[in-house]
Amino acid sequence: DANATEEDDVEFDMGREMANGLRVATAWSNEEKEVARKYQRIGIWPALGKLPKTDKPDEVLRNAGRILGYLKEQGYCESFEISEPEASPKGGFRFRSFVREPANLETTRSLMRSNDNFAPRYDQRILQAFFADCGFGSSFSDSIAGGLQVSEVTPAPMPNGILSEWSLVPDPEAGL
Repeated sequence: DANATEEDDVEFDMGREMANGLRVATAWSNEEKEVARKYQRIGIWPALGKLPKTDKPDEVLRNAGRILGYLKEQGYCESFEISEPEASPKGGFRFRSFVREPANLETTRSLMRSNDNFAPRYDQRILQAFFADCGFGSSFSDSIAGGLQVSEVTPAPMPNGILSEWSLVPDPEAGL
């Protein structure tokens, strides 16, 4: 083949651990190599990139939006919303986040009904780690909801996501 490279003539090693803990280093056909390249990154998401550390509520929430946007791009959820920050005592702030149709919504619904409101909290834990990096301690509570706005006057839309009520307070030891 005129387009063959030196790599085509040597053993091909994807560098992946295979079943039974054995490393595969074998001569693969070009077709097998292409299939292996196609599937080698399944389950591995690209890096988001470094987010700036800040203690300004608007910037913290803008970067939280970048994190949730990244999760949306990776197929974790259909969409998300973040409220405006509201000042709270001790120099902190409160806000709400809503994640529509997270990948684990049915599991979350089931667990919240059957286990005293226990919920798998994937996106929340990622946000907590980011908030800690910015020097904030954080706490939150979750509920199943149909959107960011909660109103007792108008009927709620069909519950299709997780509404998290956040409280952040400055904590100089949060990122340690």
